[in-house]
Amino acid sequence: MLGQATATTEVERLLGAVTPTVARILDRSLSGHELSTGEAETLFGVYGIDLHALCLTADELRRRTVGDVVTFVTVRNINFTNSTRWRRSPSAPRRPGTAGPPRSASRAACTQR
Repeated sequence: MLGQATATTEVERLLGAVTPTVARILDRSLSGHELSTGEAETLFGVYGIDLHALCLTADELRRRTVGDVVTFVTVRNINFTNSTRWRRSPSAPRRPGTAGPPRSASRAACTQR
């Protein structure tokens, strides 16, 4: 893992090797300036050494902002579509032998159940 000084040196070294437009944009972002829409569009199209410099710059900005602590959030989206379709509580167990109304049932028949 690179130390902060080493990572900054690596970014600065790469800025000398990338195209001038990309170097200017990345240097401005490292100085704390917000990207313009045009600058962001330019960075969307980079590849090769320019892309490598962009990734190192983003990593350096992340390191400056939040450090090296890694966090995550677990999101569990539960789809209750099938459970609520027949106006049943999502937590109510399905009764044995009832798979819901037949597909040919009218809407009125479904709402009466």
